[in-house]
Amino acid sequence: MADLLGEKGHLFWLGKKCCFGLPEAGCPCSKKTDYSCENVCGGASRAALSMSRRLRCALQGFNLKALLLLFIGVPTLVFVIYAHGQKITYFLRPLWESPPKPFRTIPHYYHENVSMENLCKLHGWGIREMPRRVFDAVLFSNELDILEVRWNELSPYVSEFILLESNSTFTGLKKPLFFAENRHRFKFVESRLTYGTFGGRFVKGENPFVEEAYQRKALDQLIRIAESVMMIC
Repeated sequence: MADLLGEKGHLFWLGKKCCFGLPEAGCPCSKKTDYSCENVCGGASRAALSMSRRLRCALQGFNLKALLLLFIGVPTLVFVIYAHGQKITYFLRPLWESPPKPFRTIPHYYHENVSMENLCKLHGWGIREMPRRVFDAVLFSNELDILEVRWNELSPYVSEFILLESNSTFTGLKKPLFFAENRHRFKFVESRLTYGTFGGRFVKGENPFVEEAYQRKALDQLIRIAESVMMIC
């Protein structure tokens, strides 16, 4: 189709595109948007256009799906990663975690009729002037029978037993102090026992690992207390 140029303020045809007003205005109205841009691109009414109509004309060239993805999809994705980042990293753990290095095998020599001094020499070690102190620290919930078996087995080798008990589970549920109520069952380690309690925080909907972290920090402090008491004694 030949280009038809009219006078000022008339319709101009440029191939399949149109403009209302001066040819040099360069209005990019396509055939599909002639009606929506007709008043916006008109030369006579350009100064009187409202901001909303100007914005509507400016957005004609944008893809609505792309805008929704940019302003709704991307923020939603960022929020999901922030709220469930730990679960996502655990799920992707096989991708970023490298396998551990192979263990170095240390030969072990032991016989009932061989003295400790000779056994240490076989391992390349020497006799310690003071026996090594061994601590057994436990975050306790309600496993009374398992704890009794554990401490009976470890009693000949442990210097100090440390136990921390809370009135809350890791998931924020209230529970009684089972160990305090049954402490008489563990009189065989009473002289080597450091016992402490931790008040639960009872935060609803919180990640259980957060409560566990608080209790483990309290257990670390309890170990330091037990160690300082042993050094004084």
